[in-house]
Amino acid sequence: MAYDPWPSPLGRAWQAGDGRVVHGLGMLLHQALLQIRIFVHGDPFSPLPDEHDVLDVMRESVA
Repeated sequence: MAYDPWPSPLGRAWQAGDGRVVHGLGMLLHQALLQIRIFVHGDPFSPLPDEHDVLDVMRESVA
């Protein structure tokens, strides 16, 4: 995965050949969310009460 520069030179070349390139930021945010769940609940499968709001703030901070 590459985050910067975006798209990477390899990603641009792939797109030029009609390939699909997807930014890895969404996966990074959801990995971080699981880490927060573990920190708060000790369980990556236990959702936070305000999880939607937490994800919104995380997205805004990296936008």
